[in-house]
Amino acid sequence: MADDEQYEVEVDPDLFVEIDPDEADELLGLSEEEAEDEATERGWLFRIGSRDGMFFPLTREYRLNRVTVSVDEDEVTAVEVG
Repeated sequence: MADDEQYEVEVDPDLFVEIDPDEADELLGLSEEEAEDEATERGWLFRIGSRDGMFFPLTREYRLNRVTVSVDEDEVTAVEVG
């Protein structure tokens, strides 16, 4: 292949979804399942940072399209974007 040939690359548009922190806060008070469903419906990546006081190991890269939630007694009590 010649150096001047171009490659066609498909990029997932969801990678560029930027989450408004005020929108993310709408997950507060939902059950874990409801919050995950809502986040998925909006095209956000979703992960649990802690559940009932147990903290999970997480990667540290900042993702504009991801929410990390804390869950206590099946209720989302905190939401972080990134």
